Amino acid sequence: MAGFDSTYWDDIVRFDAGGCSRLAPAPVGSAFNADVYDLEALTKEHLDSFWFEPVLADGTMKKCDTIEELADAMVFGDKEKKTFLASVKRYRA
Repeated sequence: MAGFDSTYWDDIVRFDAGGCSRLAPAPVGSAFNADVYDLEALTKEHLDSFWFEPVLADGTMKKCDTIEELADAMVFGDKEKKTFLASVKRYRA
């Protein structure tokens, strides 16, 4: 399972990462092997429309605005949800 928060694009720009394999150019246009494939630099608009919107629409990825919504989307039982929320609270502290 992978997770993204609302700062995902800032992290892509900050780490100059266009993907795990770095075959797609990052926002600043750099990437491993990007010149071989003659690709355009990644944009937030492309990433949102090409990747995020379809997987949100088909239910492959869930969008949650709170940690509680995330716990519910992960279909935890009551005990597991309580443990998850306590773990997040400890981590944030």
